[in-house]
Amino acid sequence: MALKISAGKLELGTSLPLLLETEFRENSYSQLPVRRDHMLRLTDLDAGHKDPFDRLLIAQAITEGLAILTRDSAFTAYPVKTIW
Repeated sequence: MALKISAGKLELGTSLPLLLETEFRENSYSQLPVRRDHMLRLTDLDAGHKDPFDRLLIAQAITEGLAILTRDSAFTAYPVKTIW
């Protein structure tokens, strides 16, 4: 989110730290740390998506059985559920 904000592609209307603090508290969100098994899963992914941050999200989602909230159609090339 910070990268999107700095690139002018996302405007929140509030500071990112305040938004995250509020959302984590009100929705009982928790952080998903980057673990070794997530990094190793990267070696299984084809090179279809060039963005390294997105590739890490894809690897985490596959490993954890989670869906990704995105409009990026490149995610559909991977065995991960997308929402949006």
